[in-house]
Amino acid sequence: MPKNNKFILQWLWAGLVLVLIQIILGGITRLTGSGLSITRWDIITGIWYPLSEEQWTYYFDLYKQTPQYTKVNAWMDLERFKFIFFWEYFHRLWARLMGLVFILPLCYFLFKNLLSTQLKIKVLVIFILAILVASLGWIMVASGLVSYPWVNAYKLSFHLGVAVVLLSYIYSTILFVEGNQIKWKVFKTLFNLPVIFQL
Repeated sequence: MPKNNKFILQWLWAGLVLVLIQIILGGITRLTGSGLSITRWDIITGIWYPLSEEQWTYYFDLYKQTPQYTKVNAWMDLERFKFIFFWEYFHRLWARLMGLVFILPLCYFLFKNLLSTQLKIKVLVIFILAILVASLGWIMVASGLVSYPWVNAYKLSFHLGVAVVLLSYIYSTILFVEGNQIKWKVFKTLFNLPVIFQL
């Protein structure tokens, strides 16, 4: 295997593991009822974890305005809020980490012209899927901040479904880079995947 392919494979495997962990974190966030604890989507400033009592009060006051708090969790105190806030915060922080792990090596590979045209297309599909998953995540959260104390089940399913497609597509790209055409074709046949996996 060419040395460059080895680095690219390590990058793709890292992405695969990060996405898998993110799906698990999403499950934990769901099971702990933490998904609606952060009511804003601050891509840049949202990276900072609240440390002062003033910051915690600010986020808790925002949460108190949600249907989930007023209709279900009116009993909740600040300490319990910190618990659910942590899981949603960590879920979003992990997404930012995934972005860095994806973009920084990609810039290097593009600068060194290490990606074939076909692989560039596959990486572009991965990027689009990742952006779609993140966007659907916020759309899902927003659905639980207006009238109902829970997120829309269809939007939740779509969010998770696209994440699984992303995970599967990264794996198919790994098989492609490895040059394992047999496994790659078997993978596509078993899942009977749509047009996206022909890219």
